[in-house]
Amino acid sequence: MSRFYFTLLISFLLSPLLQAQVLRGKITDSQQNPVPFSTVFVKEVSFGSAANEDGQFELHLPEGNYTCVFQSMGYQTVTRKIAVGRTSEPIVIVLPDMVYSLSEVEISDGGEDPAYRIMRKVIRKAPLYAAMVKSFNAEVYIRGSLQIRKISAMIKWMAREDLKESQIKEGETYLEESVNEIDFTAPNLTRQKVKSIYSTFPGGNENRSSGAIGFISGNIYHPNAFGNARSPLAPGAFSYYRFRYEGVNTYGDVVVDKIKIIPRGDGPQYVSGYLYIIEG
Repeated sequence: MSRFYFTLLISFLLSPLLQAQVLRGKITDSQQNPVPFSTVFVKEVSFGSAANEDGQFELHLPEGNYTCVFQSMGYQTVTRKIAVGRTSEPIVIVLPDMVYSLSEVEISDGGEDPAYRIMRKVIRKAPLYAAMVKSFNAEVYIRGSLQIRKISAMIKWMAREDLKESQIKEGETYLEESVNEIDFTAPNLTRQKVKSIYSTFPGGNENRSSGAIGFISGNIYHPNAFGNARSPLAPGAFSYYRFRYEGVNTYGDVVVDKIKIIPRGDGPQYVSGYLYIIEG
């Protein structure tokens, strides 16, 4: 009798796992380049995930039909009806480039790029925006990888005992994924609870993703939001960065300006990329 109950219990435990199917694929732009860290959201289950640096994503879902929304800043949103089954093949999602219009740009008499007018306003209001978020609670998925390409001979000699203890090997690639519950209270109190974790790091080196929590819970409007790098939103930013207006577009009823951040020098004290700023 006990054997029957044991078998029945195992069947119940395995049933959800057997029913879950995998929706996987790749998100690219119109030139077939991957769109790193783009997102996919499944409307029916109010759940989503982020693609990795190669634009690849994977979701575990019960068999059925789903409405999936794929998006990334700078690209048009794509919504697809997708049937998930036991033999689902990987899919490729192409995000068309968002076209930013320059027709409304007004150059001042001095020839100054309009990006500077916008950035002055953002920098001036940064302390106000920084104080707006008093607290939040969120469930955060973190995925990271570490590739040990080469360890110098000096490091091998100086840290030989530490390397032996860590079991980290040259030429290996390590992966970690975790689901975390984050509670943040201003100005800088962050509590992290790891709900689940998968790691290929050797024993004792897992939970490397906890170091990313500082960036997740950080406030981009704080002067030290980027660690040792100069913030493009902090006072004095014009001494370290140039800004170029790339155009304007609308997301629904929201008007968004695209501004490129151009460092005035090289090194880890600078950041580069794009700012998408909502007008108003």
